Amino acid sequence: MDRFTTIGSAASTFQPSLTKTTGPPKQVLDKDDFLKLFLTQLRNQDPEKAQDQSQMMAQMAQFTQLEQITNLNKTMTAQSATEQLASASNLIGRAVQVLDTDGNSAIGLVSSVRVEKGEARIMIDGKGYKMSEVVTVQ
Repeated sequence: MDRFTTIGSAASTFQPSLTKTTGPPKQVLDKDDFLKLFLTQLRNQDPEKAQDQSQMMAQMAQFTQLEQITNLNKTMTAQSATEQLASASNLIGRAVQVLDTDGNSAIGLVSSVRVEKGEARIMIDGKGYKMSEVVTVQ
């Protein structure tokens, strides 16, 4: 009888939180979602039929791998932004021709470089252009 009281009290302490989300639902699960699922699985397993240790280790290995891939992606993104900024900085003071997304062509001196939305843009006559819009450098 004491065993049922213990299980009952443990079950009554588990209160899943329901949160209201704004915006569209996530399309991809991240490492936090994986960890939440893993902890929920551990909390709700039957104590008499515990999960196989090899399965738990495999899940932890997957979690570690996911975290390492996420960190690598962040590093690569930062490195790419740095390389873009360096390439764009080399154009300061040089005459370039750009072709924007509307098909308009412009020629002028690059006066400065800005980073907007994580992308380097060269400034010509007060207007920003993406590096991919540069057609020629003179």
